[in-house]
Order: sequence, then structure tokens, then C-alpha cells
Amino acid sequence: MTEEDYAERVVSDRIPKHVYKYKSLAGKSKDHVRDLVVNQRLYFPAPSDLNDPFECRPNLTTSATADQQRRYIDGLVKRMNPEASRPVRRRIAQEVRSDPAKFRATMMASTQATLSAMGVFSLSSNPLDLLMWPHYADNHRGVCVRFDLEALMDAGEMPFPVEYADERPHCDMILEPTVDWLNKAVLTKGRPWEYEREWRIVRNCGGRKVITLTEHTVDGVLLGANVPEADRALVLQWAQEAGRPVAVGQASFHPTAYELQVESLT
Repeated sequence: MTEEDYAERVVSDRIPKHVYKYKSLAGKSKDHVRDLVVNQRLYFPAPSDLNDPFECRPNLTTSATADQQRRYIDGLVKRMNPEASRPVRRRIAQEVRSDPAKFRATMMASTQATLSAMGVFSLSSNPLDLLMWPHYADNHRGVCVRFDLEALMDAGEMPFPVEYADERPHCDMILEPTVDWLNKAVLTKGRPWEYEREWRIVRNCGGRKVITLTEHTVDGVLLGANVPEADRALVLQWAQEAGRPVAVGQASFHPTAYELQVESLT
């Protein structure tokens, strides 16, 4: 997506200064958090690794004419069966065209093949959400890693805000440009997830891969209200090891309200 497309999608008053990654410090996650804070290495799960069963499963529809569908199926069969002979591909294409169930199944298989190759790094614009901490940060025993949004963009990793809807996005793989239906499929979630205020960095052909940021992007860590003292000491140590300014704060439970408050440690 171009910078112009990005500007159209992200309304200026919605752009936060920072975005955040909630993380547990239990088990191997501790090593992952250290790698994130010290080395700025980001792991991109594939869509199938995410916790929403509706993830990247759009409603596939098309208003293409019969001739447009024929050309699409012929091209799709050729891409999916590159080693098959031309007569075999013609036979397969004819079977798909003549059977609506096969046509839809073939379209879904192509969609999932494209989406499964993508990598998705999820962030949130809210570091103090009372549901996110127990869901993703080990019941306040983990951390919330802070990213400078402008630095992420300078590094070429542009996060996009997730849209929340009551229905799955309608995607027309035949008539819509690929980038348009992919954006809808990857950046739309059900409305019950709206509390996450999610932003996503999406990489084509990047599923289950790690990238290293070169800009000074990870600039802070917020410790959970229940974080053990030993883990607090580790995070402070990692902030020193990073070799760049990394602010560390401590969240705590407000004494009278249902909210979190933050004390700066560094």
C-alpha cells in the first residue's frame, strides 16, 4: 500500500504517537520479550496462528460475468497446476466452471493460499486496557512493549488500524484489485474485538518469519501491576542493554477506580 493509500485510510486524529505489544513473561516468552526490547526483532505469525477463528476468512462474492469468471478460472487453474498439461488444465477448468460448489471451493482455496502466506504483527493503541492485560500479558504479570509509530513508518513498517464490523467483509477476488480485497480480509475483525483497538503490520510472504528493525523504534516498556520483582529487574536490565533510550514504567491498580495508573521508573 502506498503512502497516499495509507493517508486515506488513517484519519489524522486517529493516529496515536505510540502503539503497544502486550506480552507475557512466562516460559519462552521471556526470551522473546528480551529479543524485542534489546534487538528490536519482531516475529510475524501467520493468520492461522491468531486466536480469532474468523481471522482472514472473508465472505467471497462476485458479480463477474460468465466470461470474466471463465478467464479467472483458467488463470487460477494454470497457477495452481503449473506442471499439468494444457488438456488436463482445460478439463479441470471445465469441471470448476460447471459446478458452483467446486467454483466456490476453488476460490476459497486460492484465497486461503494467499492469506496463509502473510505475516501479521498485532499492536494496540491502548496500553491500559483492563481486558488486554489478562488476555495477552499473563494477568498483569507481563509487560506492554511500546513502539514509536513515526519510527515504525520511517523503518518501512506501517501499522494500519483494524476496522470492526458486524459482518465479514465482502471480497470479490475476480473484480477487485488484489491489494483491495487483501486489505479488507486482513484488516477487518468482528465487533466484539473492538476493545483491542488493534493496529497491524502486515507483510506479504512474511508468515512465521522474524525481522529486525533498524530505526530506534522500541522506546518503552510498561510493567504489569502484578509483575514479579525478579522480572522487573530483568526488564530494567534489558532497557540498559538496548543501547538506546528505553523508558520503563510500572502499572498499578487504582485504589478507588476500575483503571490502571502508571509510575515512571526511568
